[in-house]
Amino acid sequence: MKFNVDIPKGFIWVMGDHRGASADSRFHPESANNGMIPLSKVVGRATFIVWPFTNAAFIPKGEDLKKVPVQEKP
Repeated sequence: MKFNVDIPKGFIWVMGDHRGASADSRFHPESANNGMIPLSKVVGRATFIVWPFTNAAFIPKGEDLKKVPVQEKP
């Protein structure tokens, strides 16, 4: 499934780790926020991968995402 989405400031877009079976932001376009979640609703963050046990590890804080450029609308 290819798509483009503009995420406004103050919102997040979530995608499940099992793309084919995740009811994530892509599947809620009819919601009031078009599948996006207001940051004010976020109460925590994932810190550890538990399953499968062979992949158990702490999750990095996302420093790599700082490299993704923010695009302003034309």
